[in-house]
Amino acid sequence: MKEYFSKCLTLYKHISLLGRRHWGMQVLKNLKKRHDFVCSKSISKIGPSTSKSEGQSYTDTQLFSFLQFVKLDKLSAAELFIHTRHLEALERGDDTYKDPATGNVVFTRLAHLRRGQCCGSACRHCPYGHKGVLPDRPKKTYNSAFYV
Repeated sequence: MKEYFSKCLTLYKHISLLGRRHWGMQVLKNLKKRHDFVCSKSISKIGPSTSKSEGQSYTDTQLFSFLQFVKLDKLSAAELFIHTRHLEALERGDDTYKDPATGNVVFTRLAHLRRGQCCGSACRHCPYGHKGVLPDRPKKTYNSAFYV
């Protein structure tokens, strides 16, 4: 799977440089197919189960509830790639994943739910609507999958 994503990222970089052509749209379609596959596995996990960590509890419904609002047609190829990486990390139960573009470590929605409240850092996958972010910090916009 890592090979697939590294190929997609390489192709995406070429698409960005050369513009979207027929073969570029094919890469985007492949990313969407991969996203749909991961989403279908994730949605099938939604249920009444509850997990506990460090005194905080959350349900699978809270973990995957954002999926119903994601508008794939509004996401760029890079954003779709990030969204898919995030879903895979959630599937594995990971608290973090590596940003495919920058290599930075990013907290998943799961890590934020385990924390129990907004930390105020304007995180990409904050499930609390950035309620703890100070007003003087630059605002991020929500692209239907995460904050950018």
